[in-house]
Amino acid sequence: MKKRIIWLLVILIGLTACSDSPPEIMQISWQVMLFNDRESGFSYQKLSLFVNIQDEDGIKDIGAVYLINDAEELLWGLDEGTWEMTTKGNATWIGSNAITMPASEPFPAGKYRVYLEDLSGQSDETAIYLSKDNVNTEQITFPDAYVNGDRIFIKGTYKNYELWVYDENKRFIVAFPVDENGLKTEVITTRDSALNNSFIYYVYCVHKNNVFGILNGPYYFSNPLQVSE
Repeated sequence: MKKRIIWLLVILIGLTACSDSPPEIMQISWQVMLFNDRESGFSYQKLSLFVNIQDEDGIKDIGAVYLINDAEELLWGLDEGTWEMTTKGNATWIGSNAITMPASEPFPAGKYRVYLEDLSGQSDETAIYLSKDNVNTEQITFPDAYVNGDRIFIKGTYKNYELWVYDENKRFIVAFPVDENGLKTEVITTRDSALNNSFIYYVYCVHKNNVFGILNGPYYFSNPLQVSE
């Protein structure tokens, strides 16, 4: 009987050890956003950071993602309660579009470590580098959106605009490219059931070198064709 118990313990320990796989950072996507908050009238920088992760133990095994600037002694942490998660194909991405500096100051240039840790304490790490050629939001003339008829148009001096669309609960749903012909609101409202009645959207474009993005919003749209029962 004792031998049987010992063997069962050995098997259980072996299974636990086999399932305790370290997480891996497969890819990283990041951009400093020059953001104009239309509700507050205040513009500031925020960082969009998403990590494509792989963990044989599953996404539930991920404990936290940290962004660390050692030189400036800065630390941000994201966990299951604060990160956003999206899936593209077989890839799972976690991160945030809303990382900001204290007092909404511009991000200092330099090296930022991206540190991924699972619940057992195993980790993986990579780094991003912010250019010394910083851009302040005061230097930006933000593009603007307006509705004309059944289309949303964007006016501004930049190129390759996108509309980032969220549902009423501020959950990101989809991004649409917008050219000089505008974008039909019907294309948005029929894209997802969560957008049928109304949606929130932001105007996005790239400033330069893909390091800085420009974001203006939020805008609100209510579907005049949707009649509540």
